[in-house]
Amino acid sequence: MGDFFYNGEHGITFENGGKKIHTWSGWHLAPKSRPYVAAPPIKEEYIDVPGADGSLDYTDILAGTVRYGMRTGNWTFIMDNGFNVDPFIFQSELLAFLHGKKVKIILDDDPKYYYLGRITLDTKMDARDYNQITMKYNLEPYKYPLDSTKTVEWMWKELFDNTIIYGKFTVRSQKARTILNDTGATQTCIINVSNPMTLIFGAQTIALTTGDNEIDLPAGANYMIFKGTGIVTVDYTRGKKL
Repeated sequence: MGDFFYNGEHGITFENGGKKIHTWSGWHLAPKSRPYVAAPPIKEEYIDVPGADGSLDYTDILAGTVRYGMRTGNWTFIMDNGFNVDPFIFQSELLAFLHGKKVKIILDDDPKYYYLGRITLDTKMDARDYNQITMKYNLEPYKYPLDSTKTVEWMWKELFDNTIIYGKFTVRSQKARTILNDTGATQTCIINVSNPMTLIFGAQTIALTTGDNEIDLPAGANYMIFKGTGIVTVDYTRGKKL
């Protein structure tokens, strides 16, 4: 095969554990076609009623809105053999960083947003001309702006006030906090707890499990009582979109 002509455009940046690697500048991988992320499937639910035309559509009955499944697909890259790296050493490094890992993904062609999900690799290192890497992705339905509350410093409304816009605090037995959603619309709120806790929110009593818990956070001030022991991190992502 002739010389390798590629300028690094249409690449992907992966972030794992705070370390970022770009497909071209870091690994000298060129996409066989322009990478894109597939649309998420709709979680449809239809009930067939004997003796009636059509079916009953329950797609948005339970949640009050349409819900989506994971985005799935793959990207195929070819390796610049002029990179002068032992392909099997490179394969091991690539597998260690990406294979089976949940990572943050930023496309060069969509640089203001990132995706979250898991990557699995299929490597073919026996090509006569260029070795080939296929990255299979399984990503969350939404993409998130890089300036979302997932990536900025935590913030209190006022010093020594119990109103938190987003951030982290410690619970020892019980603590009340007013979570302020200042976006003007209901947002999906992520409440991460280091240990199981109980959340009292309006008329709801919610069992929070260790890790991320999603709740709908209405616009305005939301008074919550946390019962248990551990660290609570509150986050709602502004502007998440399909």
